[in-house]
Amino acid sequence: MPTDLALPEPSARELERLGVPAARTVVSLWPSTLGQVPTAGGLVAEPRLKLGQRPRKVRPSHTPTLPVGAFGVNRISMCDVIVAAAPYAIKAALTATSTIPIVGIDLESDPVASGWARSLNRPGGNVTGLFLDLPELGGKQIQLLKEAVPKLSRVAVLWDSTIGDVQFRATEAAARAAGFAVQSLPIQRPRDIKDGLDRAARERSHGVIVLSSPLINEQRSQIASLALKAGLPTISLFTFFPESGTLMAYGPNLQELYRRAPSYVDKILKGA
Repeated sequence: MPTDLALPEPSARELERLGVPAARTVVSLWPSTLGQVPTAGGLVAEPRLKLGQRPRKVRPSHTPTLPVGAFGVNRISMCDVIVAAAPYAIKAALTATSTIPIVGIDLESDPVASGWARSLNRPGGNVTGLFLDLPELGGKQIQLLKEAVPKLSRVAVLWDSTIGDVQFRATEAAARAAGFAVQSLPIQRPRDIKDGLDRAARERSHGVIVLSSPLINEQRSQIASLALKAGLPTISLFTFFPESGTLMAYGPNLQELYRRAPSYVDKILKGA
């Protein structure tokens, strides 16, 4: 399900240094994940970090204008690899450098449509990493929601309009291709969620597809509570949504996705 973007050509450097920007909703995954960076001698307890050793917490409300300083490095040019989680972190990294390899983990964007790569097989730039196959995911989520809600003919899509345009358009296209009417519920702030789900219930949508963003993931308990109160069945990407009270999820294993990032770092540091 995740799409692997081919590795860019690395630049040779004397020091192996890593800059790590991360969203608040994923920062807890980083300490254990980055502690398993493979090296020539096998897995090690501590990665070889000279800069950016502590992931920085970034509030979702600040993500559209994430500053270079959020990388936790005073001199970004001294990094050998940047690990960027979420689209705004990738954009900030690309603003800072066009030569340092960037390992991106992005659940909201299409790297080709976003202009970060010419193609998946030959990206041609300095971005590599893991991205989701958005059209495939959208189609499968709609299929599963229809099986759970046989009367489904109108589906609402809850999405973060600050970073989720590509994700929404892919889901909308999949739903319309399957013959469903689509109600768009864009949000930018936590308080928008109640207004959106109230509108979905008022306009008689039969179910809700909850797309991914740091803001939406962080607000999953609120989404579960409001959807339950409104009688709206929901499907989302990650299992922590049903664990918070929504109906079901279909998508990748988030922790496994992040565990794959160190292998990209290792290949770059080895000159792959």
